[in-house]
Amino acid sequence: MADKERLPLAALESVIREELAGGGSAVINIRGVSMLPLMKEGDCNVRIVPPVFPLKKYEIPFYKRADGQFVLHRVIRVKKNGYLCRGDHQVVKEFPVTEDMVIGVADARIVKGKEKPLRSRRALALGCFLAETAGVRYAVRLCLGKARRLLKGNRK
Repeated sequence: MADKERLPLAALESVIREELAGGGSAVINIRGVSMLPLMKEGDCNVRIVPPVFPLKKYEIPFYKRADGQFVLHRVIRVKKNGYLCRGDHQVVKEFPVTEDMVIGVADARIVKGKEKPLRSRRALALGCFLAETAGVRYAVRLCLGKARRLLKGNRK
């Protein structure tokens, strides 16, 4: 298979689940912007390992929504009936993410061939910062966008 050829996750789901069920891991390519700045589309792959329940706050589960969409978002709160998750670059929270939805957990990100652990103290501290400042970072982005439009003369 050519390096640029990508199969949709739905086509690989059974292979990923089988590999994780056997204690192995799977590497997936990041799509979208919800996990910026930590994970950038086209620049980052993520190694997924079997989940250990209950998940902990700031872990990054890989799960499948009821509509069939695959998601990689951070746990921002553990509740008795599920996990409250959100992308690092988002303010919209998703609840409940239940254990039966979780396929695996992100263990490392791979950037330019180098593995960077996601369960290290440094990575968890960064995850904590990103999770706890999401609202503030969103407000800053809105203000900066408004300021740029005003400076360019577009007053919308």
